[in-house]
Amino acid sequence: MEAAVKVHDACVNQVDYHNGRFFTASDDSTIKEWDLRTMTCLRVLKGHRGPVRDVKVSDRRIVSCSDDKTVRIWDLVLDKTKVVDSTKADGKAKK
Repeated sequence: MEAAVKVHDACVNQVDYHNGRFFTASDDSTIKEWDLRTMTCLRVLKGHRGPVRDVKVSDRRIVSCSDDKTVRIWDLVLDKTKVVDSTKADGKAKK
């Protein structure tokens, strides 16, 4: 199977696949979740303030990192996000 869709307004930096869905991280500061079968966007995750460089997905969480110097942990079940700010000396998560 081969398909092509315009997924972002800027460069796609990383793609991760999980359970029939794939997730794209982009220079447009968003992460998008896609249905692999229909090639439709299921949701857009916004919160980073710079290009998103990487994304990793599990059953419940998405972890992303960005040029905004943060790592975000997106809880897909509870619809919450934790932010780890790399500019903070202790590296503790903000809620």
